[in-house]
This record gives sequence, structure tokens and C-alpha cells, in this order.
Amino acid sequence: MIKKFAASLLIVSLLAPALFADEQAEQAYVNQLTYRHNKLELTTQTKTVDVSSSYSNTDITTSNYNFSRNYQQSNTSIATSMLNKAEQQARTDWYIYKGGVEQLSDLEFLELVGDQATYDQVSAKNEGRRFWRRTGNLTIGLGLLAMIGGAAMQSSQPVIVGGALVTTLGFFISAFNAGPRHYISPGYALNKIDDYNLNLKKQLGLPLNFE
Repeated sequence: MIKKFAASLLIVSLLAPALFADEQAEQAYVNQLTYRHNKLELTTQTKTVDVSSSYSNTDITTSNYNFSRNYQQSNTSIATSMLNKAEQQARTDWYIYKGGVEQLSDLEFLELVGDQATYDQVSAKNEGRRFWRRTGNLTIGLGLLAMIGGAAMQSSQPVIVGGALVTTLGFFISAFNAGPRHYISPGYALNKIDDYNLNLKKQLGLPLNFE
């Protein structure tokens, strides 16, 4: 009985390190997957866009000729020149991805890295622009309603013109308050990404050079 127990104990003692090593290897693999699924990356994308511009100039020249006291002649010439220019420009945009597949907005990124002060600033700016965009859209709706209603009821010309002016004003308000692609700079984002990824590696017990 004692021999059997001793033999079992010996087998367990021999197998335990191997089992423990397997568990460590499995956990290390799980940690690597967790890091790859949650790490942050900043990527850039350059695309070529067609940009066109046009310029027009109109010259009006009037010449008066006096042939006698009772005879005058006036000539007016109008010359219009137009210049159209088209060119291609390269534009580079940058994006933040989590796990290589999930694109993050500025607010999502700031919440993830824990920068509450910058998050509050960006959120306030974003809400301010959203308020004015809604105001612009409402103004457009009111202007269109005035134009359509005025035309349907055969209202006076000033009512229809006023509706058109209100609609134009709404378009300007909405356009001037369109949100930028980013409220933060790429340099700031890159520094925060490095800090986040390093802390994530430390939490998972991974080497700092692991990618």
C-alpha cells in the first residue's frame, strides 16, 4: 500500500511541472490574443482628389465721342473672360483602430485612454456644433415651408423670396458648423496610444516588445 502511494506521488510529482507548464503556455496564448484584440493603432490613408476652380472677369468699357456741339456718339463694349482650372491633390487622413478592425471616434478614444479633461472639452465642442446644425436644419425646413406654402397659396413675392433667404441662411449655418474629422492632433493620439498599449502589456504580463 505504501509502495503504491509512493509510486502515485512520484508520478504526480513528475507530471505536475508539465501540467503547470501547459497551463502557463495556454494562459500566455490567451493573453496574447487579448492584447491583439484590444491594442490601439494609428493608421494613415492618402487619397487623390480632383479639385476644380473657375474664374471669370467682365470688363465694360464706354467711350464717348463729341463730333460737334449737337452730335455725340457713345460706344460700349463688354468683354468677358473665363478661366477653368482642374488639378489633383493628395490628401492624407488618419484613423484610430482598436484590435485592427474597430474604428474609434475621438470621444471613444479619449474615453478608452481615460483622458477625462480632454474628453469633456471635445464633447462640449461637439455638442455646440450639433446644436447649431440642428438649428440650421430647422431653419432650412421653415424656409422651404414658407416657399412651398407661399407658392401654393399664391402669396406675394416677398413671402416666397423671404422663404428662399431663410433656407439659404439655414444651409450656411449647417455648413459652417459641420464637425471636423478630428478634434485632437495625431501626435497627441500617438502618445496616448503608446501609453495605453504599454499598460495593457504590463497588465497581461507580456514582454514590452511584443506586438
